[in-house]
Amino acid sequence: MSLGITTGHAKLFVPSESLRGFDQDLFFRLVPLKDDSEAKGIGNRASQQSVVTVVSGGQELHVLGRPMSIESSMQGRDVNVVLPLAGREFSEAELSDIGVYIEHSDGTKQLLKGVLVPYNSQGDRGLQFVVDGFSLFALVQVPGLGETYEHEAYMNGYGDRTFRPDRTITRAEMAAILSRVTAKEAVSADKSYSDVNAGSWAKDAISSATSTGLMQGYPDGSFKPDRNITRAEMAKLAALLLDASPASGAGFADVSGGWAEDAILAVQGAGIMRGYEDGTFRPEQPLTRAEAVTVINRVLGRGPLEGMAFSPWKDVEVTHWAYRDIAEASVPHSYDQTDDGEQWAG
Repeated sequence: MSLGITTGHAKLFVPSESLRGFDQDLFFRLVPLKDDSEAKGIGNRASQQSVVTVVSGGQELHVLGRPMSIESSMQGRDVNVVLPLAGREFSEAELSDIGVYIEHSDGTKQLLKGVLVPYNSQGDRGLQFVVDGFSLFALVQVPGLGETYEHEAYMNGYGDRTFRPDRTITRAEMAAILSRVTAKEAVSADKSYSDVNAGSWAKDAISSATSTGLMQGYPDGSFKPDRNITRAEMAKLAALLLDASPASGAGFADVSGGWAEDAILAVQGAGIMRGYEDGTFRPEQPLTRAEAVTVINRVLGRGPLEGMAFSPWKDVEVTHWAYRDIAEASVPHSYDQTDDGEQWAG
């Protein structure tokens, strides 16, 4: 069983999944803000929020119609909301920049793009979106909201539709990843390695990674392509990509004096890598595929990818700790930029 509610100010649809197990009194309270100064205040506040400015680039936004306060006992459960776009005509370009700005009671802010849908028999359209929290809603026209961005995948899964998030990463695999995500100029001539033959699948990637200074071979002339990347080595790579300086006052008991201490301090200070609850970093522990994409995404400023309700990999549930970063790295996608990362757009 589902539930639909239609008023002159909004339409609400509660799917059966949200009603399942709900044992409280169900209510919605919709109150349009009638004071023009309140609408203006919301517009002023919204224009200063990073969730908006990351899209608008500081350009002026416009509040459309009257903002709406919606209260409900359905907090924490998905509800479809449609707010009407009535009172004026919009061009297609203008429609693409319309979204809903939300101020939640806990202080968080959201800017959702939503979907344009028919609202009534008079030909008016509305903006439909899904929320699980109810507070203050305002339809807004935000320059740049209609733009979508694209990211290519840089991490592959396997032919059996698995990602194998806990599998370790070899030096050859890391070189291949770096060749896809970086555009650093070479700082040295190409070098051959005794254990990387001309027909190796990773030869070009290894040559690129070493000529740009991101990776190095060993004194004996080998590259050891099948050796696992450690957490310390990943920290070194991340620090080189960031050109980061060590953060003062940070550190781990098990890295003091180690060869990668400065790099580990740098990525810790930048929020790129973290230690464990016992206060260690475990520098020589092999890096997993899930850890790798999480670190690389942070270095690149990509993701995490929100709003993708299904997993492309049968061994990565949507509840997996790194699911959003794995999706960001392994699925080509269009996205809308948000304050917290990326919102999947197809």
